[in-house]
Amino acid sequence: LEAYHSMGWNAQPSQIHFSTNKHYQFGANLLCLHGLYYSTHGGWWEWAPPDFHFRMPYWPHFKNWLKSAERLSYLLSQGTHVCDVAIMYPVAPLQANNGGDKTVAFQTGEILFNSGMDFDFIDFQSLNRAEISNNRFSVCDENYQVLILADMSAIHFSSLQKALEIFNKGGTVIGVGKLPLASDRTGAKDREIDNILQTIFGHSALEATNLTQPYLHEKEGVGIYFPAAGENMAEVISPYIHRDFYPKNGKGSVLHRKIGDKDLYMVMDVPKGSTCFFRTKGKPSLLNTENGEYKHMDIVEQTNDGTFLRLPLGIDEANLILFTPGEATVGKDN
Repeated sequence: LEAYHSMGWNAQPSQIHFSTNKHYQFGANLLCLHGLYYSTHGGWWEWAPPDFHFRMPYWPHFKNWLKSAERLSYLLSQGTHVCDVAIMYPVAPLQANNGGDKTVAFQTGEILFNSGMDFDFIDFQSLNRAEISNNRFSVCDENYQVLILADMSAIHFSSLQKALEIFNKGGTVIGVGKLPLASDRTGAKDREIDNILQTIFGHSALEATNLTQPYLHEKEGVGIYFPAAGENMAEVISPYIHRDFYPKNGKGSVLHRKIGDKDLYMVMDVPKGSTCFFRTKGKPSLLNTENGEYKHMDIVEQTNDGTFLRLPLGIDEANLILFTPGEATVGKDN
């Protein structure tokens, strides 16, 4: 993507730094910059600034910034991604042309991500390959606790069967907006679709349209239905899963990579000094990609579930925290 498009000719170093960190937190791990314009033809808006060269105010600092981006690329290319939530990518409703809206899936992802609950979009082929055990389902190196069907008014029947299997084996399945009315099995008005939805959510697709509040259906697994994507989604889901990360104030974003016996977390959008939970143990260190240095961090508390610590950097900065094997030090002020 053109991550810096339209930032303007007066883009400041802090803007470039924030934008880079944010896109890397979204999952990028490689930077490829736009070339130098031979001429800007006398205009402040010639095609698409910024131009990564001497015309920009950050140019004196650019060499150091590139080194920082190189370190970040290396770090986030290691190990495997860790997150709890898989959102079904809403291709089937668009293929069926029956009123599906991809924006609901994107809204759901944005709300969860900004509440400290990372997610992947998953396609139906990958879901079909998923193996289910211990209330989780795994695909390749990814391991999820939650499957979300967001505005899936049509669905591959194999995906619906897999959702049922996840539910029956103790997993959590979330529905947002429209539930499936049709599949590639026999089209619409399929009683088997209604039976599966009744089992998972306690309602068929048509019955769910009468709901105005989130509905919890708990049997072998947990089924939660949201009439629409709402700001309280993470709060409603959290009691039914073991969160990988959460900020005490409820807002913030995270990327987690497992690198051998180490855990790397990239936390942003959380006020400086806020207490956050990390589903890991060990000795935390704060990494500085600008100079390649690190420093050990004190923790607030360590429990059987994980570690609580206070973030040293502010809302617009990236807290790169690496947990390594060892005994953590509890801060004196805790």
